[in-house]
Amino acid sequence: MKLNRQFILSSLLFGLIFTTINARPKAAANDEIIYHIFQRSFYDSNGDYHGDLNGIRQKLDYLQDLGVTSILLTPLYESAFYHNYFAADFEKIDPKYGTLTDYLKLIKELHRRGMKFYMDMETQYVTEDSRWWKEAFGNPKSPYSDYILWDDKDNQKPLTIVYNLTGLKDMMA
Repeated sequence: MKLNRQFILSSLLFGLIFTTINARPKAAANDEIIYHIFQRSFYDSNGDYHGDLNGIRQKLDYLQDLGVTSILLTPLYESAFYHNYFAADFEKIDPKYGTLTDYLKLIKELHRRGMKFYMDMETQYVTEDSRWWKEAFGNPKSPYSDYILWDDKDNQKPLTIVYNLTGLKDMMA
């Protein structure tokens, strides 16, 4: 697989979420309480009727009072889908959730409290809006060509996703 600088930087940022800063000793696996957050509907910090990263950060006392030791978020990346799976760009946080600064503040606050952070990052799904798709479609020499599974050597026919669907437009119809 060919790697580029942006992919490496994204991977390093993703690795940050697993870095423990000033964390308490790790609890046994059976002592961990993970709270799965669909951030879109969790807590709105700015009155736009859309949950966001600052809203999660504002509710950490509440979560800890419940006994939560870790949070798991659904994907944060921009996507045509409300659940943010099938990302258009793995280097950008959906602005409805906040900024990279908001994300880093949340991570630092979690770690300051000795809490863990997990994020559902589905790199196997991209949209036709993704740079990986745009540059690899019809271009086997693209640096992103190996990021997508193709059924042909010319990168014209992607491998089926599910139920013989080969593109997100099929799913949205």
